[in-house]
Amino acid sequence: MIRGTAQNGDIYFQASEVRNTYYDKVPDIVNDYMSKINKITGKDYKPFNYYGSPTATKVIVAMGSVCETVKETVEYLTKFRNESVGLLEVHLYRPFSSKYFLKELPKTVKKIAVLDRTKEAGSAGEPLYLDVIKTIKEADAKVNVIGGRYGLSSKDTTPAMIKGVFDFLDTRDAHTNFTVGINDDVTNLSIPYDDKFSISNKKNIEFLIYGYGSDGMVSASKDLMKITGTYTNAYVQGYFQYDSKKSGGITISHLRFGKEPIKSTYYVSLANIVVCTKDSYLSRLKMIDKIKDNGIFVLNTNKSADEALAMMNNNDKRLLQQKKIKMFIIDANKIATEVGLNGKISTIMETIIFKLGKIVDSTFAIEKIKENLNVKFGNKGGNIVEKNIKAIDMAIDGLCAVKIPYVDFDFTVMPKKSFFELVDCMEGDSIPVSSFLKMPAGEFEAGTSKYDKRDSSEIAPSYCSENCIGCNICSLVCPHGVIRPFLLDKDDKKIESIPSIMPKDVNFAIGINYEECTGCGLCAVTCPGKMGKKALEMVSNKRHDKEFDYLLKNNINDKYDSNILTSRNISFRTPKFEYSGACAGCGETPYLTNLT
Repeated sequence: MIRGTAQNGDIYFQASEVRNTYYDKVPDIVNDYMSKINKITGKDYKPFNYYGSPTATKVIVAMGSVCETVKETVEYLTKFRNESVGLLEVHLYRPFSSKYFLKELPKTVKKIAVLDRTKEAGSAGEPLYLDVIKTIKEADAKVNVIGGRYGLSSKDTTPAMIKGVFDFLDTRDAHTNFTVGINDDVTNLSIPYDDKFSISNKKNIEFLIYGYGSDGMVSASKDLMKITGTYTNAYVQGYFQYDSKKSGGITISHLRFGKEPIKSTYYVSLANIVVCTKDSYLSRLKMIDKIKDNGIFVLNTNKSADEALAMMNNNDKRLLQQKKIKMFIIDANKIATEVGLNGKISTIMETIIFKLGKIVDSTFAIEKIKENLNVKFGNKGGNIVEKNIKAIDMAIDGLCAVKIPYVDFDFTVMPKKSFFELVDCMEGDSIPVSSFLKMPAGEFEAGTSKYDKRDSSEIAPSYCSENCIGCNICSLVCPHGVIRPFLLDKDDKKIESIPSIMPKDVNFAIGINYEECTGCGLCAVTCPGKMGKKALEMVSNKRHDKEFDYLLKNNINDKYDSNILTSRNISFRTPKFEYSGACAGCGETPYLTNLT
């Protein structure tokens, strides 16, 4: 009979230490299997792999995806700058093997920078750095080792930053616990780098596609890569960048196509083609300055060419001229609506990108898009495949070239943006550490979603006061606090209003925040209307934002705040949650929170 023995405090320590022998054997076992895999695949995997000059004096130690960026930088610096630099790439981190580390490290190395993609608050250094410095000390090697942090939360890490690390090793004040990629103006741990330094392969074709959550452009981008990578000898790469919101949030697809393997594990900074699927981004995002000379800019909009140009600031117009950028507009939403695919513009835009991008013969690519539709939607109802095919056939005819007029003007001095405006415009990389002193734990003030004007919907409710009975059901069902009832002074004639049923002797109006509307249509569906006619109808988003602002400032709702909590009365209260950022029509942050 076998009797079990509980691991109490008197034996746990010994039982833990006996495992040491197993851990000590792991590096040799891993190395042996890597050697066997190498024979099969022709690769050269080891617990640590060295890349760079065999007589390097400066080496970066890192692991993960950043190693491809470091390799690209090392290759450029050794080949074109004649610098003695290298990378020691970690493949086996735990258990850490000093033997295999020292075996791969060139004997000529004098300086090492260890990069960790983590921060252990209060520690003497990050984990990989501490392992490396222990290894160097025990080997009694005369090597100066410093450690730093990069890329937290997937922050982009570019060749310019990697070159900055190599340059920092040669400075007198080279210190450990440095950071790269941010501006630390509080503890001054960040290191400088030349953000204009670039080593992108000029033979590659690069795209930037600005879309919004649920418009299908990320899927379209993946289809672009799939068709190109499958039917040509091209190498393809895609990085997808999102803001923190869901449906309606900003998405940016970074795509590269080339004849050689692509090691650029960072975002596209200068693209041959930039595509924007929402014209409201023209005033929010810096897109034109990310287009190469003689590049192409494609805008999805229901505006005319002149109206689209009028929406752009003078800086962008000047760049269009200086870079000789070709600009095209298309109303993909109109095409999608005509064929019965409201809001689904991905196949239309994909067709346009293949036509203008010329990475694959456009006729061939369009046929492949149509074939893939059967795989995606063949088992769906509603003739989705046929509708998409019709939309594809209409896409090219819907494309319109924009003539860029020559205008001699100076650059506009752009107004300084607030913290939340910078975040909203996806310019958070430019925010220094000092801006966070009031939020050291990472907390933000509540209600900041009101600063985020997403303008995500092409349609919005239109209010007809003649058919309104003042029931406030529309406001009750709106999950984003977009449509709201207001009480106004009886003599206020600046906004269209009707006499209020209750309370009396005041006027009643419905206000709509068009910038925050997601176009779900719940308000219009639930509106009972009057005599068979609705008070709300979903139409093309015609902006009346000044009216909503006026109602917010001049309403007298608080004077008539009733303690009788009926569904009608609570709608006059200011919602506790507004503009949640959830998907269209989602009640994730319901308007009924007014009850609190």
